Amino acid sequence: MVLNTSMNHPRSIFVLLALSVVLSACTLFGTDSSETTIVGTEGPVTTVETIDGPADTEGPVDIEVDLGSCRGADEDFDLLCEAHEILTALYVDPLDDADLAAGASRGLREFEIDAATVDTGELTCSVPSDDFEGFCDLYATIQATEGGTDASLIDAAIRGMMDYGIDDRNSNYFDEQTYSEFNQDQGGQVQGIGALVNSANLEDEEELCTTMSATCKMEIVSPLPGSPAEASDIRAGDFIITVDGITTDGQTLDEVVSVVRGPAGSEVLLGIERGDELLEKLVVRDAVDIPVTSTEMLTDTVGLLQFYSFTSNSDELFRTSLQELLDQGMETLILDLQSNPGGSLDAAVNITSEFLDTGLVVTTQAPDQVLEYDVRGGGLDANGELEIYILINGGSASASEVLAGALQDNGRATLVGQNSFGKNTVQRLVPLSNGGGLKVTIARWVTPNGNDFGEIGIIPDIEIPYPDDLAGEDLRNFLRDEVLSLIEAS
Repeated sequence: MVLNTSMNHPRSIFVLLALSVVLSACTLFGTDSSETTIVGTEGPVTTVETIDGPADTEGPVDIEVDLGSCRGADEDFDLLCEAHEILTALYVDPLDDADLAAGASRGLREFEIDAATVDTGELTCSVPSDDFEGFCDLYATIQATEGGTDASLIDAAIRGMMDYGIDDRNSNYFDEQTYSEFNQDQGGQVQGIGALVNSANLEDEEELCTTMSATCKMEIVSPLPGSPAEASDIRAGDFIITVDGITTDGQTLDEVVSVVRGPAGSEVLLGIERGDELLEKLVVRDAVDIPVTSTEMLTDTVGLLQFYSFTSNSDELFRTSLQELLDQGMETLILDLQSNPGGSLDAAVNITSEFLDTGLVVTTQAPDQVLEYDVRGGGLDANGELEIYILINGGSASASEVLAGALQDNGRATLVGQNSFGKNTVQRLVPLSNGGGLKVTIARWVTPNGNDFGEIGIIPDIEIPYPDDLAGEDLRNFLRDEVLSLIEAS
């Protein structure tokens, strides 16, 4: 089945090259870490070891490693301890310290280290538990033989702990720049080329890949309408393989996004792989408005509302767009959620409430807490006068699924298209003391009828087969035309 690149890679992470991360899971915004009480861990028994350097160095590296506790941590390890404590306190499932330590060690091995002066002597390695002993040995060896600032090493360790220590691609570490960009993205405008991308694992589409290589590539999901990417003929399905002549291999998705972004008016030269072709595209960056809604009256009574993402203010923009269509005489609404990757859970609840008078929107389930989100009242179509068709596909994720699932369960909408993404997680954004942050899965959700679509996605009421020769906007318009034909025939 060919829909678009997000359908071909149903477990993708969505990212905008005009921004950082577009959530593929419901997120609670505006959360401060002070709201969470985090209990410090008891430290392991202190051990002292001498670390031998690699074979090509001149003898052993004379470093004594003091394995200490996160309680009263050495300041160099404060951030690692902070991230570990937040993660273990909030994560929806129990975590194994051995796995987290292995992930942190892998992060040290894989991520580029900033050069620094080699240091020898004593090292107090403050860690959550004795499972991190091997991590401390590796840390000391890398610091002494390869160089690396404490900050760069710890940053790599936290990234590895999040990427490889837990089996959850929706829990992520954001460094200071990425975290700032992420929060900026929620405001609706950023500067860059304006394209939705993901990391595509060409060997196994079900497996996450984070570091670019011959088998892990940055793939264009779609250029935004009116964006520099669209003006430069960058297309869905293109792979970005170089940026300003430098290969993306060895860089993480976030790192590539960071160098592609840039101030309006500046240029970036992108090497593009398109099938068997290798192309170069010189793109002039610009301020890009992240689209939230667009509307169109398709007939005198049928209105189309295209909804792109659940940003922090998307519920207000959605309500305004819905009112505009109602003012033009709309009796039937086609709500297009194709490739909408989700976002704010609060926005999803408010938008669902536009179409229901009372009842349940969604239930979140955490280990120690079950929360029910009810209809909030005052909806523009709470009396149920509109006939509603919702378009979904494999890129319709999370908050999109909350909205579609709630209206389907309540009998308020007919879902048309293909199974949705199937990601039923809720996440919390927690700032870190270095200006970065963690995005942590804290709960899972079910629809009002108790349905969990976390694996297969929400099943449409009317499944529409997709032609193999269409992609992008042509395919989106195909599904709209099919639904309009159904409406006119009824």
